[in-house]
Parts: sequence; structure tokens; C-alpha cells
Amino acid sequence: MNEDSYEHDVVTSHFENTTDFGEDDKWETSATLVRYWVETIALPIVLSLGILGNLLNMIILTRKQLQAKMDEMEKSGHIFLIALAVSDFLFCVAEFPLGFMHRTIIYDSECFMLYYRVYHSGIINMFILSSTALTVVMAVSRATVVLFPLRARSCMTLTKVKVTLVLVYVISAILALPRYWTLKIRNYGTKSKGMYMADIGVLNDPDYKQGYLVYKLLWSLIGAVIPFILLIISNVCLIKTLRKSFRMPDCHGNRSVTSSSNRLTHILVAIVIIFLLLVFPAEVLKLISIFREESSTSPNFEIAAIVTNFMQSLNFTLNFILYYSINVPFRKTVLDFFRCITMEQNAQCQRNVNSTYRHYKFKSFVSTPIVSTQSAQSQCIEMSATHTFVLEIKEVKPDTNLKKETEI
Repeated sequence: MNEDSYEHDVVTSHFENTTDFGEDDKWETSATLVRYWVETIALPIVLSLGILGNLLNMIILTRKQLQAKMDEMEKSGHIFLIALAVSDFLFCVAEFPLGFMHRTIIYDSECFMLYYRVYHSGIINMFILSSTALTVVMAVSRATVVLFPLRARSCMTLTKVKVTLVLVYVISAILALPRYWTLKIRNYGTKSKGMYMADIGVLNDPDYKQGYLVYKLLWSLIGAVIPFILLIISNVCLIKTLRKSFRMPDCHGNRSVTSSSNRLTHILVAIVIIFLLLVFPAEVLKLISIFREESSTSPNFEIAAIVTNFMQSLNFTLNFILYYSINVPFRKTVLDFFRCITMEQNAQCQRNVNSTYRHYKFKSFVSTPIVSTQSAQSQCIEMSATHTFVLEIKEVKPDTNLKKETEI
């Protein structure tokens, strides 16, 4: 996310307004309206779908059915997809409260939303950097596999892949640490009544402002410029490889292996293209705001920042649709997963009906020793209809001895 716009919201509203953001400046009316519809209405919906989609990604990608016919190279790429789903899921969870972070900047107590307003930039940017790094590592490793398969086979082991994942998460968390000191909580109230606000942090002080500017330039270099170059080069190599594989005839009967490898390449190409289209416009605006601070205060820039931030959030919610539409084994695994859930629910319901029927039959025979065949059948059929199951009703024959005694 472009956190500069959120920090700008808090700081300017604290020093310029005494109520909500943008109520006393006419030029901010349009930006406030766009922010309301995007962050309060559209963003929670998109992030809810992203949470559900990435959760399904983690469930489906970890099933043994999908990994049964993969070799070690494909499993390595598969592990990266799982790690990307985890990072995207955590991003959606971390950004979800943003839709409920109202423009009121004064809090009566140190509540969750106050802490979230101060520290959400570090958490969100940490997962943005981890997802960016995972996308770059996947694209570069896949390009290395298709260009230098023999060398890649010795390098792309499962142990090295797991070590790479740990390094990606750790480095992303370390690089995001300075963002936790951009804002701080301050109490302007009294002992009897609190008035808590998000105020300027240490890194926004004049003494540290130049150092923070250098940090943001370094962040843009690591999180935007270098990934952009690597992703463009890797994607060009992958697209060329796909075109060659389509033109070459299958002379050795390895069509299944080739198609499996091409599916993974297709997925990575689509991930990279969507990533470039949705993520990097926000990073471009961030670079512009660094070199031209006066532009970040204009209404057009404010609206552009809101829209590009939403586009960046949208990138973390589309992978499930992407996998489902491109990867046939993934689609079959999803259908089998839901089919198994449905069958388990039906089996559980069938067991409940059977136990209810047995309990009903036992209870009816104990309470009433003489039961007519017609009434027993009608009662059981009525009970089976309520459970939407057709039960096999056995004919209950009355006891002849009991019948004779009753006649006497």
C-alpha cells in the first residue's frame, strides 16, 4: 500500500482540522467521497473475498491429491504458490480493518483502531514486500528452470526452497520495521477524560526526516524498481519458452510432463502480468511523492493514490480465480473437495436419521405393546419425509398371543 496517503490523512487532519478529514477544504470533497466508496464499501468486500479465496488456496494446494504426480522441481514451485497464498491471506486480514477506520481522529481510550491507525502501515507493507519477493523468486526460478534445467535441478531442492521462504519473510519483516515509528500515540486529554490521537512519530521529526527519505528511496528500489526489472525479464523468457513448447511436436511421448510444466508456467506468467498491472502504479505514485512533495497534496494525486491503493489490494485477491481458470488439476481438486464435504454432510445426516428412526422404533414398541402395521408405516414415512430421505420400512406384525388375550 502507499502508506504516505494514510500518514498524510492523520497528520494534516490533526493540525488543520478539529473534526473529520477534509470537511473544511472544498477541494478535498471529491477525494473524501472517493475514499468513502472505495475504502468503506468496496475494500471490505474485496478483502473478504480475498480472505476466503486465499484460505481455499491454502487448503487445495496442500492436498496430496494435487501433489501426487509432481516431481521435485514442480513441488518446489508448488511450495512457492502455497507461501504466496499465506502471504496474501495475511495481507487481506491485516488490511481488512482499514475499511472501518473512520475519519474521526480523536479516541476516548487506547482502543484497537487507534493502534491500528498508528501501526497498520508497517504490517501491511511487510506483507506487500513478502508477496512481491515471492512473486519475483517464483518467476526467476521458473525462468532458470526452463533456460538451464540441469543447473536448476541441483539448486532447486526442497530444503533450499524452504530456507528461501524463511529468508523472504524475515527480511520483509526487518525492512518494514522503520514504518512503526512514523506515527505515535499521544494523549491530549486529562486524567479524568482521555483524548488520544495519532501524532507525528520519530521518523517524521526534522532531525530524522532526511534519513527517512533515504529509507523510502531504498524501499522503492528494493520493493519496486528491481522487482519490476526482474519480472519483465523473467516473463519474457517464460513466454518465449511457452511459444517454443507449442511449436515443437511431441516426439518422445512426454506430453503429460510437458503439459504439467506448461500449466505452472502459465500460472506464473499470469501472476506476473496481473502483479505488474495492479501493484506498480501505486509504487510509481510513491516515487513521485518522494521527489515532488507538493504534488502529494493535490486533489488529483489524492484520488489517484486511493484508486491505485485499491488496485494493489485487488491483486492479493485474484489468485484463486486465476488458479481455478487455468489449472485443470486445481479445478478438479476444488470440485472433489466440495463434493467430499457434501457427501460427508449427507452421510452424517443419514446417520442422524437412522439413529432417530431406531430410537423412534424402540420407543414406540416399549410405550405401546400393540402397534398396528398401518400406523407404524405412516409414522415412519412421515418422519422420513421431514429428513428428506427414503427409509426402508419393515412391516410390523402384531403379536397373536397378545391379540388373543385382549379378545378374552
